[in-house]
Amino acid sequence: MPNVRSAAAPAALSSDRPSAADVTISGNITYDCIPVAVSRDAQGQLQAKLDYDATARYAVANAVVMVVDPQTRRVLADTLSDVAGAYAVAVPPNVRAMVRVEARMMSADIAPDGRPAWEVAVRDNHSEEFRSVPEQATVYALESEPFDTGTRGRTVALHAGSGWSRDLQRYPASRPAAPFAILAAIHQAIQRVLLVDRAAVFAPLNVFWHPHNVPETRNPHQEEATPDDPLERLSRGYIGTSFFKVTPPGSGIYLLGAQNLDTDEYHPATIIHEWAHYFENAFSRADNGGGAHEEHPDMRSGFTEAWANALSSIVRGTPIYATTCGQKQASTGAAFDLDEIGTPRTWYGEMPISHALYQWAKSPHIGFQPIYDVMVNEQKRVGAFTSLLSFAARLRKRVGIAGQGEIDRLLRALNTVEGASLDEWGTRQRVLPADVVAPSEQRYLLPIYTELILDEPSPPLCLTDKFNRSEAGKATRGCVGNRRFLRFTLARRGNYRVIGEVAAGSPQDVPLPYFDLYLGGTKIAHDPTDANGWAYYDLPPATYAAEIYPAAQQPLAGCFRFTLKRA
Repeated sequence: MPNVRSAAAPAALSSDRPSAADVTISGNITYDCIPVAVSRDAQGQLQAKLDYDATARYAVANAVVMVVDPQTRRVLADTLSDVAGAYAVAVPPNVRAMVRVEARMMSADIAPDGRPAWEVAVRDNHSEEFRSVPEQATVYALESEPFDTGTRGRTVALHAGSGWSRDLQRYPASRPAAPFAILAAIHQAIQRVLLVDRAAVFAPLNVFWHPHNVPETRNPHQEEATPDDPLERLSRGYIGTSFFKVTPPGSGIYLLGAQNLDTDEYHPATIIHEWAHYFENAFSRADNGGGAHEEHPDMRSGFTEAWANALSSIVRGTPIYATTCGQKQASTGAAFDLDEIGTPRTWYGEMPISHALYQWAKSPHIGFQPIYDVMVNEQKRVGAFTSLLSFAARLRKRVGIAGQGEIDRLLRALNTVEGASLDEWGTRQRVLPADVVAPSEQRYLLPIYTELILDEPSPPLCLTDKFNRSEAGKATRGCVGNRRFLRFTLARRGNYRVIGEVAAGSPQDVPLPYFDLYLGGTKIAHDPTDANGWAYYDLPPATYAAEIYPAAQQPLAGCFRFTLKRA
């Protein structure tokens, strides 16, 4: 890229009126887009690679375009490109200038707080600015050569090339198009949401990308040891995988960029998947803790990953999700078809839920509108933990009889409670078929929520690592059975205590797990000085959700009973 140092750019576009003596600088902004070519092998398995021979030029839409003084970097004028990539701006005559297009796009509509209704910037997480204030990291940009504005204006077109060398079969230097390809995928996602909610206002989003962002915990481009500080690791490219970081500093989407390993700038499926996590955080609610994609995930993680898969396909208009990796980006990364149901067919299985959400969005009896409405309304306020159960129970109430029938058909295919029996807690969830989960192991899954009755010990709740088989083959703690769920309803305000004990039949030296209590997705603090259980004060009448889980260093084993009492 000719220049990636960010000048002192305005937070929003200037409102200076042009002078009658001004001249017009205009042109078009384009970038190279390299598509993912998808095919099926003799066994019917999806295969994917970046198809450099099919590289095409596309418009850079809604990008910040500035005309700047080449020496002082002072902004002479600024504007936004339109959806066709065209721009026009009035500047003083007979001055030296250059056109700068930032990898920053924004809406021309202004939100009630005075900011653009949406704004996205692609930033360099290897820049010095990232190390001090990640949110002010360098914004990638494309700049023209300096020119004289003259007395009649001029046309200045800019094109961001991919940087791919056909002769060398690699990226020998910079990749100017990459940040703009990233913006294009997110622009597509934003526009899909605006089709169902024209008044939507999006929180500002930063995307962090660099050619040395690697799918590893150690950066092969540098020899020093991996730093302990998480932000410092990100600044050196040890991002591990593409992901959405919820909490500051450095909140935003991080994307891989290491050629011959994994590059995500031309993977709209991945980019929109991560944007879906941003959407869930900004507009809805996700009770999961993130982590690897598990075969038998915690039901909260299963739903949020399925939502991201499905929204990616909804936005792109295709059931195919395909990414590339390896030498010359010619090997298949993640690849699946959301017209296929996948396994495990349960209320927590990522791929079957992805299939269901996508099919519901395609259905003429359901569609994306009610799915969006549930996500930004009921799912955000649900009393249970967010899952397929909480989502589908609310979706059924927003559609007609034909839509309810389609919802029930797919829930039935997922061996999940359906129809009038469905509620957010999965109260009437039946046992799973033996070929999905062995009968002897279903006690770790059911009931989904154990109900606590005042002064009555609960049935045993058992923890296990039997389902801990992640896609990477590593032991994780994001699977079903690693955590168990409880619920209770209070009829009156008061002080309450939950007392835990090791159940009969479990080794008595097994430590009690943690007990976390939630109301509407918000964690409620207990009295840390109370040694007789978990004491909670002034709880209002409501239905509460809780989870138990062992400390990180403790084994995933043991059975426990819990009793709710007045404190």
